[in-house]
Order: sequence, then C-alpha cells, then structure tokens
Amino acid sequence: MIKGEFCLYIFFGILGFFWVSSKGDKSLLEVFFWIWFGAGFPAGLRILEGKFNFFLTLPLIGWVIFIIFKYGTTALIGMFVLPVRTIKNIKRFKELKQIS
Repeated sequence: MIKGEFCLYIFFGILGFFWVSSKGDKSLLEVFFWIWFGAGFPAGLRILEGKFNFFLTLPLIGWVIFIIFKYGTTALIGMFVLPVRTIKNIKRFKELKQIS
C-alpha cells in the first residue's frame, strides 16, 4: 500500500515536470512548484474521495463544473496534504520494517 502511494506521487510529479518543461524556459522554483502540484494530486484525491456524493443528480453542465471544481480543489488540497502523508507513510514504513 505504501509503495503504491509513493509510486503515484512520483508518477504525478513526473507528469508535473513534463507539463512545465513543455512550456519553455521556467525558473527552478516554478519547476519545483509544478512537480509538487502534480505529486500532491493523489494525496488530495484520497482526502476528497467520496465527499461529494450528493452531486449524483446533476445535469451535464453541472457535471462539467463539478469535475473542474473537484479536481482543482483536489490539486490545491494535495499540495498541503502531501508532506503530512509522506511523513506519516515514512513513519509507518519504518515501524513495519522493525516488526518484520
């Protein structure tokens, strides 16, 4: 479980890197921001998973607005949740290593 989560962080971080590098010359800070933004996406998605179930009866335009809102919010929340989840997973991984 922990390995899979780290793999998702790395995968989306690489996607963020390729996204910003395809846009031309960027500063190191901007590249780091987009890598962090991409890597935080799975962490934010895990937090918001199942929180918006009351939107099931929306018309098509409502679904478009909802998807834009949900994934935008997911990426923003993920940026702040990523360090917390990473530290928590590292501690858990160390505990599992000591047990086995």
